[in-house]
Amino acid sequence: MTFGGPALIAGAKSFALSPLRAALLGLLATAPYDGLSTARVIDLLWKPGPSSRLRHRISQLIYALNRELPEKVVVKKRHRHNLSKTVVTDY
Repeated sequence: MTFGGPALIAGAKSFALSPLRAALLGLLATAPYDGLSTARVIDLLWKPGPSSRLRHRISQLIYALNRELPEKVVVKKRHRHNLSKTVVTDY
């Protein structure tokens, strides 16, 4: 028996996720109602490093997720990231 990696299911389709994308979505799924700031996401996913580079990396991850999936899954409001209201989790 083989187990697959992390995936996101949208309708009848399954989308494979890299470990980093899965970690980002997991953080946002368990985030407080008002979401997480970019700085907090960086603190949780990486060791301290150049913040401008890591901020760009977060932006790239979110852009790629929203572009590749049928619906926008990550939204940004007032400099905080949240899952879209259309995303349903079993958390």
